[in-house]
Amino acid sequence: MLRRIRGGDVEHELSEIRDLATRSDRTRARLRDLRTPWIRRIVVIGVTLGITVQLTGVNSIMYFAPTILQSTGLGTQAALTATIGNGVVSVLAVLIGMKLIDRHGRRRLIITGQTGLVGALLLLGAAFRLPDSSFRSYLVLALMLVFLFFMQSMVATVFWLMMSEIFPLRVRGLATGLAVFAQWLSNAAVTLTFPSLIDALGGVTFFLFAAVNVVTVVFLVRCLPETRNRSLEQIEEHFRTVRGG
Repeated sequence: MLRRIRGGDVEHELSEIRDLATRSDRTRARLRDLRTPWIRRIVVIGVTLGITVQLTGVNSIMYFAPTILQSTGLGTQAALTATIGNGVVSVLAVLIGMKLIDRHGRRRLIITGQTGLVGALLLLGAAFRLPDSSFRSYLVLALMLVFLFFMQSMVATVFWLMMSEIFPLRVRGLATGLAVFAQWLSNAAVTLTFPSLIDALGGVTFFLFAAVNVVTVVFLVRCLPETRNRSLEQIEEHFRTVRGG
């Protein structure tokens, strides 16, 4: 697999992986490892990514698409049928994301995706302010699909890959568990609050999600490193040495 990814001679990197695995087997990850500044910084980045990937609003659209479309005046059956498009676009977007992720890099791709989400959410909020019509209903559907394209091809694809790349081997299980736990807590929070928000605020809800995503873009630009073409050992060394880690 290393030869397929890197090409050429990979014996040196394989030796590094073996040495790191041997050292990691001697110690068990514990919460007190988070006292180490550079490890704590990585875990904070991972947990924040887990939270922000849900605060994009993706599952409000995935779970409540029929409700959203019905609120624009689309009939129940039409809303349910149109929701199938969410799944189709999501699958196609992931396939595209798999092609893009090694060509353009993780950091650039996820920042581009988050910026696209901001634009799609702003347009969604604006679409809700249009007069009731079938045009508005299908415009909302189209913008939901645009949102899902950016989300699934760029943001979600990079998130799950970064979870396997940024954490050092000896705390990878613990750190990944914390990040995914934070993600599902955020998922639950969005799922519980979205129906009330859409009933009370209508399309303004999407402006709130857009504001959250602007903050996320700033966080990614400032804190997320590029991991493409870097071994796991090089990534660990980066966190150990950069910015006082």
